[in-house]
Formats: sequence, structure tokens, C-alpha cells
Amino acid sequence: MKLSNIEASEIAQVYETWLNSYISGDIETYDSFFDDGYHFIGSTNNEEYLSRKETTDFLRKTADQLAGKTQLRNDEKTFERQGNLVIITHFFDAYFLSGTEWTYYDRFRFSSALHHTEQGWLFVYQHFSTPDSNANEGETIGYDQISAENKELREAIIRRTAELENKTRDLEIQNSLERIRAIAMGMSRTDDLLHIAESIFTELKKHGFDSLRNTMINIYQDQLESFLNYDFSPNSGKTLTNIEYKSHPFTENLIQETRSSKDVFSEFQVKGKELEEWRNYRKGMGEADDPALDTRTTLSYYFYSFENGSIGISTYEPINQNQLGVLKLFKNTFELTYKRYLDLQNALALARESQIEAALERLRARSLSMQKSDELADASILLEEEIRKLGIENWGCAFHIYDEETADGTPWDLEWFTSFAGFLPFYKTPRENIFLKYYEESKKEIPSLFRNLVQKSSKNITITSNLYLF
Repeated sequence: MKLSNIEASEIAQVYETWLNSYISGDIETYDSFFDDGYHFIGSTNNEEYLSRKETTDFLRKTADQLAGKTQLRNDEKTFERQGNLVIITHFFDAYFLSGTEWTYYDRFRFSSALHHTEQGWLFVYQHFSTPDSNANEGETIGYDQISAENKELREAIIRRTAELENKTRDLEIQNSLERIRAIAMGMSRTDDLLHIAESIFTELKKHGFDSLRNTMINIYQDQLESFLNYDFSPNSGKTLTNIEYKSHPFTENLIQETRSSKDVFSEFQVKGKELEEWRNYRKGMGEADDPALDTRTTLSYYFYSFENGSIGISTYEPINQNQLGVLKLFKNTFELTYKRYLDLQNALALARESQIEAALERLRARSLSMQKSDELADASILLEEEIRKLGIENWGCAFHIYDEETADGTPWDLEWFTSFAGFLPFYKTPRENIFLKYYEESKKEIPSLFRNLVQKSSKNITITSNLYLF
């Protein structure tokens, strides 16, 4: 009987958590997924019909042979219901670390039976086996006529084939990384990080990341206590969002972990009610909603840090150790991209500084050539033009001069004003209301930028006045 998407997702997560605890030697987690009536048959002579305690004790004695030395490759899993039981069949190639090289060992078959209890999904039976290398295809039993030499040759062929497949896989990964490098070297502006995020998504899908939801590149801005999130997913496309460090507990924890070092791995999962709240949070950040989450109970996030940010993914299903290794390779390659990003930032900053200096020089030249006060009108026109050339949208620019000495003793202010619509003839204005406020601010011990915000809701108008006082 076919499982529902929710059941399949939940059981897949249970199995991956248990499997990772097995090959990493996490005894407590490993034992927690067994029913009290659990039985196990392994692939060696001393693993025959073990109880829960015997199985856990056996791993406790042998965990050092697996932890950090085991990789599962080319794995295939099937999930099916049989009555009250769920049967998981798992095929994979086992590789073990020999010195500094990963060596193919054999093709394994894990069969597991689980049932649902008040404690969740628990294993009641498991059987691990490897193919009978004495038997040829189409045979059940390998007879005596199969010589030891042929057996060794066949095993050597199997190992060599697996090694070639592994090298092919490694070569395909390197080709993907090279494509990322090529795109990075072609970056011409910082927003091109969105293309990098999309390319990483495309390449990861080629390497078995079937449940991949999106790829992310986060650039930290400590001075603003926020980060730029360059994101790509098929549902929302390429998006750039500024997210505050403390906008959500998950986000705050991620920042704390990935800021602790330039080479840190961080992961978290969002489940159940938290997932609905997380969806609302994402929408509040301006991100597109993901309809695929309607049938999911868990969303998994994985991040690797680099010098001033992190690269990560989210998936609908948990990923395995091999996939984490592939993701780290992409992170290492991305560090080249980040250096390119910094180069572009510096180049843009220098170009911007040059533009500003050139604008200032033109204003200095015009000011120094003035012969009479009426020429301030021309200077104000040039000021508005230069500011607009720098990409700063404005309503208008003006020179505002205080007339301290008047015949009747009433203070007046003199102004030459220009906007994109043209310039106003020179005019005087009484020093009162907002003009009085300008004057008072300018007389402070350290005058600087004064900002005044005027809003008119009925006409949907907002005007911000920025005055540099001296």
C-alpha cells in the first residue's frame, strides 16, 4: 500500500536520523529507535537474530570501526506499507576509509520493518546482507566448479567498476564546480550572486538532491545588524531580501553559529506548528510562499559559513552524509566567488567615490568663478544636476543664506532654489516656523545634517528635507 506524502516524509526523516546515528556511532540515538521486541540479523557470522540490547551492545563495541570512516553511495530506498508495518528497503555501495583513500567494500541491502507507537515510528526488525559473490547471475547457489580464482576476479571487477563509477561521480562534481567558478569569474556586479545561487541549485539537482527546495547565499552586514539573502527557488525565482539578524529566533541562532568561525556547519529543522509560523515569517520578509509546504511536515536547512556570510540550502526531506559532503565542496568553491564579490564591491566604491569627487570639482569651479550673488541661481542649478547625476532623486536643491542685518531689525533669509522643473527667482522669506528651526540648528556647536520629514496623508505626499548646515 502506498504511503501518503506526510507519512513518507516523516518515516524518511526517522530512517535518515537513525542511519546517521549508526554510521557516526551515536549509541543513544541509535538505540532510541528500537522497539523492545526488536530483532536483528546482520551480514556477519556474529550478528544472528540479536535482541535490542544485543544489537546496541554490538554497535557499542564496534562503533569506532564505522564513525568517520563510512560512506554510503549510489543508494536507493523504497517505502511501502504492509498492514500495520512499513517496510523500508535500502540498497547502497559501502565505502570505508583506508588510510587517506575511500575504498569500495561491497553492495549492501538493508531491510527494515517499522510500526507506529505512542513514542513514534520504531523498528521491530532489520536484516542486513550482501550479495552472494559465489553465485552467478541466474543462480541461487554457487557450486564448487566456481573456482576461487574466478571468484576473486569477479569481486575485483565489481570493486573496480564501483571505483570507476565513483571517480566518474567525482569528475561530474568537479565539472559542476568548474561551471560555478566560470560564472563567478564572469561577475560584473554584486547582484550576479543571484545567478550563482541559481547555478548552484541547478548543479546540486544533478547530484541527487531530489528534495531540494532552494539555495541561499547570505552576506552579513554587521554594521546594519542584517544580512543580504540572495535566494533562488523554482517557485519564486531569484530574490534579494534584506533580513535583520534578530527578526526570528531561528535566524538569530543561525547568525550566532555561522559567525563563530569562517568554517562552521549549521543546520535546523522546522516542524509542525513551527512550520506554519515560519511560513508567515517568510512572507512577512517579502519572500514568496511555497505551496509545496501544504503537504509537508518538516523543512530542513543546512548552512556552511565562509568569511563574512554563509551558503545554504533547504530541503523537503533530510539529506544524507554524502550530500553534506557535496554541499561543502560547493561552499569551498563559493569562497572564490566571494572574493570576486568583494573585488566588485571595492571597484564600485572607488567608481562612486570618483563620481562624487568629479561632481564636487565642477561645483567648486563654478563657485569660485562667481562674481556676484545673483550667480547663486546658476550654482543651485548645477548642484541639482550633479546630485541627480549621482542617482539621488530629489525634489529640489537650494542655497539658503541668513541675512543677519536688516534695516527694520526683522531677520530674513535669502534663498536660491532649483528643482527638476526649473528654478525660482531669488526670494526672501521671514525667519519663522521651519526656517527658524533651520537657523537654530545651524547655530549649534557642531552643526551637521538636519532632516525634516513632512507628510500629507490626504494627498499621499511625503517630503523629506535634508539640509547641510554651516
